[in-house]
Amino acid sequence: MKILFKFFVGAWLAVSTLLIAFLMSTHMGVFKLTSMAQPVLTASADKKIYFHFLYAGCGCSREVAKRLTTLPPNEKELHRVYWIEEKEFPAPEFPVHMELITLTESSPEIEKIHGAPQLHVFEKNKLLYEGGYTHTKTTFLTNWVMDDLQQNRTPASAPVRGCYVPKKQNLLSTLWKKLI
Repeated sequence: MKILFKFFVGAWLAVSTLLIAFLMSTHMGVFKLTSMAQPVLTASADKKIYFHFLYAGCGCSREVAKRLTTLPPNEKELHRVYWIEEKEFPAPEFPVHMELITLTESSPEIEKIHGAPQLHVFEKNKLLYEGGYTHTKTTFLTNWVMDDLQQNRTPASAPVRGCYVPKKQNLLSTLWKKLI
């Protein structure tokens, strides 16, 4: 009886570990990057333009949003934040120098966005940066790409780590989101 109990406990641990590892890899996937930039680029060619894509249901996006709310205004920059809303997490109060565009699951733009958080930066109508916010897997507090960009250094593209947006989610990514 003890051997059978140990077998079931061991099997349960092994299956749980494999499932969590699979869900973690799904959550930390690299997503296709999008560009919905042309109208804004044409109107603001003299500024460095930041396009932030954040999903309220993603803890990583909420951490990025907290950092973004602390950025001081800069006349040479334009920040456009696309916030994909979710009922449990209202949009944070972004400073007035950041344009907030709230998207819902039914917004047509959401078809172009695969995952969040992600960042696109243009300068003089040319793509300067496209990718994630950090080169580290564990925290958004260190090695932040925005630090380099604001000091006019072009960082290497970081992978987008976060969550699929609602229309791109599957059962496993939804389950993982509920676990974290």
